[in-house]
Amino acid sequence: MQGEVNLGSIPTELVSVSGTRFTVNPADIIARYKASNGTVYRVRKLSAGLTDRIKEIKVPGTSPVGYRQNDKRGNTYFRNKRDTLGNVYNDMEIHGHGVTSFYAKYRVPAANSVRYKVYGRGILGLAGDPQTTAFTQNVYFFNPAAVSDAEVNLYNKPVFNSTGVSATFMPWSVAMLNHDEVYLGEVVQDEFGALPFLVMCVGTGPIIIEYLRFVPVIQ
Repeated sequence: MQGEVNLGSIPTELVSVSGTRFTVNPADIIARYKASNGTVYRVRKLSAGLTDRIKEIKVPGTSPVGYRQNDKRGNTYFRNKRDTLGNVYNDMEIHGHGVTSFYAKYRVPAANSVRYKVYGRGILGLAGDPQTTAFTQNVYFFNPAAVSDAEVNLYNKPVFNSTGVSATFMPWSVAMLNHDEVYLGEVVQDEFGALPFLVMCVGTGPIIIEYLRFVPVIQ
């Protein structure tokens, strides 16, 4: 929360600059210090619910950290488009690359050690789109237990696909002019840290990604 906050005699709910809701009980205030830009409160504890501390993470399609190979920039389009509802969005499309099982690499930053429900959004068939038919792309997650000299073989972490079946990848069906998110499945992050994943084409097909959204399952 921006600006100076004067804590009185009743518990006060605040929102941090990172979006975390928490409550300060005046009984937990140990000391107050006047600073040049406000007041510093030293407290014994802050009360914040688990759902407020572990938040969902959205990974934009326009922020890949790498590709299967780096010579397909001419087939990779970072697009600024307007959907049929009038909303402006940004996405990435890889089309006409001609490489079997081509993929873009991504990384979920600072993922908590929880189960995540995974959703994706990719819009197909708007004006100017070279892809004009529905297709499927797949999402694979890095498996820390995998050992291989081939990078692609390191991405076979067990997941649950959208039907709840155990698998090593999540199919992502991209339909014509579907503006809704698609539920892809669930993945468990074993320990706090980065969660790398691939979005891979089927055959030599396209890849279209606006974003993937990771929603923590809090029990």
